[in-house]
This record gives sequence, structure tokens and C-alpha cells, in this order.
Amino acid sequence: MVLYLSLCLTQQPLPTDFIDGSPGGGGHVNSFTSAWKTASAIEEATGFRHVATKVLCSSLSFLNRGNSLRLLPRRLLLFGGGYEWSLFFHAWLFRRLDRYLNTRMSVYGWAFYFGRIQGPIDTETWVNVCIRCGSASPASLLIRRELVRRTLVGVHIFRCPDCGADNPFADDAWAADWLRREMMRRTSGDPTLPRN
Repeated sequence: MVLYLSLCLTQQPLPTDFIDGSPGGGGHVNSFTSAWKTASAIEEATGFRHVATKVLCSSLSFLNRGNSLRLLPRRLLLFGGGYEWSLFFHAWLFRRLDRYLNTRMSVYGWAFYFGRIQGPIDTETWVNVCIRCGSASPASLLIRRELVRRTLVGVHIFRCPDCGADNPFADDAWAADWLRREMMRRTSGDPTLPRN
């Protein structure tokens, strides 16, 4: 019998938490600020050994007005009303701020793996996440499938293989290296973070 636990949690605070209007922002019940501390707490509570952590990135697809079935908050106007052109710009901007100012604005949270998991665990960070459907794709796959192109103004974009939306493209290699260094700095050397 194989016993394991895997779950995804969002980091707090997120740059978009103020849109919800909840006292803690984002409507989240618990505030998770450290991957290492969170994994340790879950390990202690469940008895399952922490095996790996994968950093998850956001494209802000949850703000996409085309995906909403409810009335949109007025605060969403600060993100261009949830239109895809605005989400494209913010996703592009957040990745640049992460790269040059070490902000973690495009980091959404973590996927944790605990217990006896058979087979390899993919801990590679995929920064290319669709602004429409929210699916993530590794940069190597997008390049291999010829879904990446350069615009007239020099911005690299990729077409989502799942829904066809245009998105800002970023190389996973620089992102993985930056995230690794940044997460190590913030978590005092958690050895289970991705080593890309």
C-alpha cells in the first residue's frame, strides 16, 4: 500500500489580495508565508515525511473577467477590469519585477508532496501560465512546439497550447535559478526545494 499526501497552498500576502476585500485579503482562511515552515507543520501534524516542494506561479487568470460567474468587484479596475490585455501586461510586469527586484509577485504558492511517493516528482518551476485558462507549460515544450514568437516591439509571447490565448513568455531557466536562490534565502536553506 502506498501512502502519500500532496496539496497546493497559496502564499500570503499576494499582490492581488486587496481585490477581494476580506480582512486578511484574498479570502484565505490561513496565512502561509514560508514554504519550509508550512511543510514542517504539515509533516508534524500528519506524520508523513516531506518529500518535495514545487513553486507555483500565477498568471492572474482568476482575475480574468471572462472566467467570472459573479459580479466583479470595483477594485478590479486597478487590474484593468480583468481584461486579458491588462492581465497580459501585469503578468509580464510581475515577472520582470521578480527578475530584477526580487519581488516574488508572480509566485502563487507551493505544491507539497509527503509520504512514500513512487516515481519521480517534477519540481521544475513553470513560469509560463495562461492568463485565460490558468494552465502552466514548461518553456522547453512551448519552444519545441513552436508556440513562442517575438512581437514587433521585442516582447516574446506564447500561445497557450490548451486554449490559444496569447501570453507573455519567460524562460524557465532564469526563473528557476532566481526562485531557487530567493526561496533558499527566505527559508534558511530548505533542501527539498527544486534544484533546477
